[in-house]
Amino acid sequence: GDAKWPNLQEVRLSFCFMENGAGAAEVLRALSSAGSCLEKLDLSDCREIAPEAWNVVPEGCWTKLHEWKGEGADEHRDRLCGGSVEAPVATEHAEEARHEVDKVLSKTLREVIIDCRGLPQEDVKKHAVDGFHMAAGTSVLEIFWVRGTVPIQAWRELSTAVWPKLREVDLTSCFQDDGAGATEVLRAVTSAATSLTQLNLALCKKIPLEAWKKLDNTEWPSLQEVDLRYCFSDDGAGATEVLHAVASAGASLTKLNLLGCRKIPAEAFAAIPDGTWPNWEYFDTRSYDEAGGQVIGEEEKARLTGGAQVRHVWEALQLRRMRRGGGHPGRG
Repeated sequence: GDAKWPNLQEVRLSFCFMENGAGAAEVLRALSSAGSCLEKLDLSDCREIAPEAWNVVPEGCWTKLHEWKGEGADEHRDRLCGGSVEAPVATEHAEEARHEVDKVLSKTLREVIIDCRGLPQEDVKKHAVDGFHMAAGTSVLEIFWVRGTVPIQAWRELSTAVWPKLREVDLTSCFQDDGAGATEVLRAVTSAATSLTQLNLALCKKIPLEAWKKLDNTEWPSLQEVDLRYCFSDDGAGATEVLHAVASAGASLTKLNLLGCRKIPAEAFAAIPDGTWPNWEYFDTRSYDEAGGQVIGEEEKARLTGGAQVRHVWEALQLRRMRRGGGHPGRG
């Protein structure tokens, strides 16, 4: 907040405030200390800078600023620069610049976290399409998390994505009401052949069979945690394909959540060899059907784990509470 940079001439903050505007006012205050020394400012894709953050920059502060890209240029040029900023570059140069950004991101972008919940529909489309475009262009992506309903145009951006270093995928509820786009993203996830450790598709009960079939012959030997809660609460189509892929994890798998997956057919489990998951420690297989049954019986569970001790998720949580508080797991 008190930083002073009186000799600052060039600043590049592209993408710094793409997802979150926290701290933008403090940065702008520090930049205002450069005064007439500042000549170039790049705020490309810093769309989360709040309008009130600009109030900390005094009128006529950047009179020598002749190149301003991105956020704020149109709205604040006259007040802060006296109109000294050069006009936007020609379209072909803008496209050139985008290609340059894409080249940099393809070698550096490791995390894409997109939350579309609560955004107006027009913002969701741009937010998701831009984010997925960047994700599709990188080969070093490690974490891909998405929240909220995303339009099909955004998922199509992933049609050529290849993520050989991908470790964590979380698409909770993305396909709860509509399965459009599931084929594109699951195809991309299959490219994480040896690196994937966590897969969360909880509540994605609208994923169509066509999408699940993208997992045919997929092997994830490093997979440790899988959450398929309610994916197969209404329909068991695709369960055989995804369980076959999960089975490839073998001894690496420690957590599997099948809560509410009451439509998984018995033959989907039967296709998995004996003792496939000897380290399967935590799971939830409550079917939540009218009879209060289980997705998988105790005998089948024992077959799949080779007789290893398997603890229910809720039992594990109770034990943790007991260790913290010293009480009985059934109390508190």
